Amino acid sequence: MKNNKTIFKVGLFVFTALASLWAFGYLSELNEGLESIIEVKELSNYYFLFFLIFGLLLPIYLRLFVVSRSYSKLILDPYLLLMVAQIINEICFVFLLGKGLGVLIGYLFSIIRLIQLKQLFPDCNGSKIMQLFVIFEVIIWTYNIGQISFNRILPFLQS
Repeated sequence: MKNNKTIFKVGLFVFTALASLWAFGYLSELNEGLESIIEVKELSNYYFLFFLIFGLLLPIYLRLFVVSRSYSKLILDPYLLLMVAQIINEICFVFLLGKGLGVLIGYLFSIIRLIQLKQLFPDCNGSKIMQLFVIFEVIIWTYNIGQISFNRILPFLQS
């Protein structure tokens, strides 16, 4: 997921898959179940602020002010494009169907983002800043997957 066409296709695929599941009535129960878990195990505002700062604003800052144009094109642009795809999916489905779907979308895109970061890491060769950025992003998105798995999906499956 290094080129823009592939990232666009992935975002469109997730959107189409979710829209299809919604059209056939499969997302309402999932959304309600996840919303009830969210009410019981609410995340702190710091959690979202952390991911906003380090998952979105840091790469924007690096792209605009720190790294060379070549590293921006190789690493940061694909990363940010996938983030845009996630945000579009979240806006469409969370506002349309409910905040429980934000859990599913966040989970799916965190997994996709880890795959993308693995593919982008070899392009960091020669830039310590980009290597540290990718490693840091792998850590925080892995944490996000774990948090969603243990605090959202596992309780949903147990209910």
